[in-house]
Amino acid sequence: MKKFVLVAAAAALFATPALAEGTGAAGAWAIEAKTDFGTFKSDWTVAEADGAYTLEMKDAPMEGGPGGGEPPKSTISNLVVDGDHLTFDRALDMGGQQMSMKYDLTVAGDTMSGTAKSDFGDIPISGTRK
Repeated sequence: MKKFVLVAAAAALFATPALAEGTGAAGAWAIEAKTDFGTFKSDWTVAEADGAYTLEMKDAPMEGGPGGGEPPKSTISNLVVDGDHLTFDRALDMGGQQMSMKYDLTVAGDTMSGTAKSDFGDIPISGTRK
């Protein structure tokens, strides 16, 4: 009986991190990036299938800044999800001008926070699970 209890306890210790990792970044997110140029909002969907992750990003028109109209076209690459840690690169095409950003984010329950490094410095990113 003692051996069974030890095996069950060991199995529980190994199972718990796997369950926690499965609930990390995957899901739908409402994201905000506040800059000197205004607030950028977007909806993200992080999905996992067979151990591979995808990120779909839909940008909303910018609030409080110059311009307006359609958000810039962008490409996501180098997406890595490791439990509650998410990193990726984003290339933006803003009317012929290119901009690169490197995202580094952490999930804590139903919130996401971190930074996007750009040519203009670090941009704070925050989000909540939808």
